[in-house]
Amino acid sequence: MPVVLNQKEVSRILSSANNIKHRAILMLVYSAGLRVSEVVKLKPEDIDTERKLIRMKGAKGRKDRYTILSDAAMETLRIYLQANTPKNWLFFRAKS
Repeated sequence: MPVVLNQKEVSRILSSANNIKHRAILMLVYSAGLRVSEVVKLKPEDIDTERKLIRMKGAKGRKDRYTILSDAAMETLRIYLQANTPKNWLFFRAKS
């Protein structure tokens, strides 16, 4: 059985991420139940803010699926997108 964290533990984990990109990734993974392999393949057009949905193309078993986009994750994502303008991938790696 997986370990279920309480609200305080989840809050501590999410607030420990100082980088807005990392916080947005963690929030999407936790709130939407996404796998890391799914988050890194997200494109801006996969986020439907009007219906509060995330479209996962070719997820597990190469099947498409939708999952929820929480209000908190959407707000964090909005802040991230104000600071970054991704073209192809939602979470791109900045060149050093």
